[in-house]
Amino acid sequence: MSIKIDQAFVSAFSTEFGSAIEIAYENANPPYVPQAQTPFAAIKMQPNPVEARALARFNQTSGIFQVILYYPVDAGDFAAKSMAQDITDFFSIGTHVTYGGQSATILETRRQPGIAEDGWYKLVLSIYYYAITER
Repeated sequence: MSIKIDQAFVSAFSTEFGSAIEIAYENANPPYVPQAQTPFAAIKMQPNPVEARALARFNQTSGIFQVILYYPVDAGDFAAKSMAQDITDFFSIGTHVTYGGQSATILETRRQPGIAEDGWYKLVLSIYYYAITER
């Protein structure tokens, strides 16, 4: 898998939502420390195996860009669900994210039901993608 796919999603998310919500990046140094009553989004990639597209010089891959929204528990669900809608609208089906010439196409978006966990109201968004990479 091309690291540029990761960079495309992280860059697009950070640019579009970085001023609206704090972001907990994967394996950040220093690690992200949540602040009480301050919403944040944890983002991570879940790539699938890379497969040969043909005998030519291209491969195909797919995966999930996951956004986990954390909002203060007992503050209602509207703010979290509004942010979730903004994110899925931005990463709508058929749109592309690109970094350094590598593009990925959004195939599907899913939002799991919200749950209360460790003092947070948590919503998990899964953004499924597909990409063609050069060997």
